[in-house]
Amino acid sequence: MGTATDLLTAEDLEFLRRPLHGFLSVAGGAEPPQPRPVWFEATDEGTLQLFTEPDALKVRRLRRDPRASIVVAAPVGERERWVSVVGRATLEADGARELAARYLSYPRVLRRSRRR
Repeated sequence: MGTATDLLTAEDLEFLRRPLHGFLSVAGGAEPPQPRPVWFEATDEGTLQLFTEPDALKVRRLRRDPRASIVVAAPVGERERWVSVVGRATLEADGARELAARYLSYPRVLRRSRRR
């Protein structure tokens, strides 16, 4: 998902590089957006990348309308902090191989807690 890097501060990018959940909302036509937790990665260019199943509902919706937003918040116990990014998503069939490999290298307990 592209962003305007001049709108994200260095502090925002540092925060977005942490292994946190983001809550992705995509345009749903007549249906209201339904935020879903996603694992993502912020690139040095300020682009957010994520991976999911190619037939997931969010992917089908993004094919029809690429408008999306993601909100990332600090976990409980940390000072309140959040970043919201709005933009147009692009879909890449094989663009997140490295991201998926890093996710799979996390300890199983951490991965399980991220799916809840």
